[in-house]
Amino acid sequence: MLGYTKQAYYKRQRLMETTSMNEELILELVRNKRKKWKKGSGRNLFAALKPDFEKHSIKIGRDKFFGILRDNNLLKTRKKPAARTTFSYQPFHK
Repeated sequence: MLGYTKQAYYKRQRLMETTSMNEELILELVRNKRKKWKKGSGRNLFAALKPDFEKHSIKIGRDKFFGILRDNNLLKTRKKPAARTTFSYQPFHK
């Protein structure tokens, strides 16, 4: 098998299978949470779902969580700040 042992090949297969199952579970949890809680940011969402991850024995970090959300277009878009047109504080005397 191109330089891999049978054990390594099947271990990789199991790893990929559990990873995809965990991703599907994470996406389902995120979609359910977003139905109830529409304005939550990604960090708050991660903190709110952390007990659910522990309950399902999923070990995931914040960056991996954001990567999964980004890959599935579930991240909230940032609101563009309004342009500041007036700067009323003048440090120099007239």
